[in-house]
Amino acid sequence: MIALPQMILGLAALAGTGLAAVALARPPRGRLRWTFALGMAMFALEAVAGLIVTGYTETPSEYKEVVDRLLRKHKASARFVPAPEIRKREGAQFGVVTLGGCTPAVNEALEILAAQGITADFMRVRGFPFDEEVEAFLCEHEFCFVVEQNRDAQLRSLFLLETPVAKEQLRSVLVYGGFPLSARDVVKHITMQLEKPECLLSQSQS
Repeated sequence: MIALPQMILGLAALAGTGLAAVALARPPRGRLRWTFALGMAMFALEAVAGLIVTGYTETPSEYKEVVDRLLRKHKASARFVPAPEIRKREGAQFGVVTLGGCTPAVNEALEILAAQGITADFMRVRGFPFDEEVEAFLCEHEFCFVVEQNRDAQLRSLFLLETPVAKEQLRSVLVYGGFPLSARDVVKHITMQLEKPECLLSQSQS
């Protein structure tokens, strides 16, 4: 049985070939027709390449090659995503990591915490897959707070999947009530967790 992706790619290849042939079969063959025909031919060629890549196989070596190639592309793409925004403070006790629209509230919260004598480094993640800077920031801190407006802590989960950082090093700050994140929420959650015994022990040993 032909899978839906293969069927779509096959139809695309046929459509591209047919349109290219029709464009060249009808005179006059001006520059516009040649350009259109070439574009349709390339479209058909890409569809054929897609058929080859997505073709069903039960051969272990071929399947492994496809999966390994996808992994190589995934790792290589980390070099082309935007670099993280990192700001470090003298005497920082831990790191705070966030992304996107949470950034203004987190920056304000860090200023409030600094005024209370609690200093922290800051990182805003700006792309995925994570590059070496993201991994280095997480690993160089004894623990980091990951601030996100997500019930399932997806950013923290990605860190655990994609970097060697230990689960105990990442502490979630989750605020997902539907309103924009406020600095007060961030300060409250961070200070509450800093009062836990494991955090107090880590700070006394550092």
